[in-house]
Amino acid sequence: KDTQAKSVQTVPSLQLEGRTGAPRRKGKQRIGSVTERLLRLSVEQKCDIATRELDELREDMTKQKEEREKVLDHHKAMLTESEHRFNEVNKLLYEFERDILRGAVSTRTGKLLGERVVKFFEDYIRS
Repeated sequence: KDTQAKSVQTVPSLQLEGRTGAPRRKGKQRIGSVTERLLRLSVEQKCDIATRELDELREDMTKQKEEREKVLDHHKAMLTESEHRFNEVNKLLYEFERDILRGAVSTRTGKLLGERVVKFFEDYIRS
């Protein structure tokens, strides 16, 4: 009976020591390590992911660059058109002052001669 009692007493005491001592994590570590191994990526997989991300970023950068270039071209065209109109207006102003303001003033009254002004604008509209 003594040997049976000892063996019965030692087995429960081992189980109690395992439960009351530091928590057992070997089972959880194995499960965690198995899932971690499954979730871990190989070097090739990491390289593939990085390459795909890099390609996507390059495509995005290319698209954004093209959009910015289109906007820039539009603004350049607007600026060129504005400069052209500005030069045209300055040329007309110079011609108007030369042809009308200096030569179309009546010496007696100091007023503009209306016929010359009308003729200037008619000529401008025809051209």
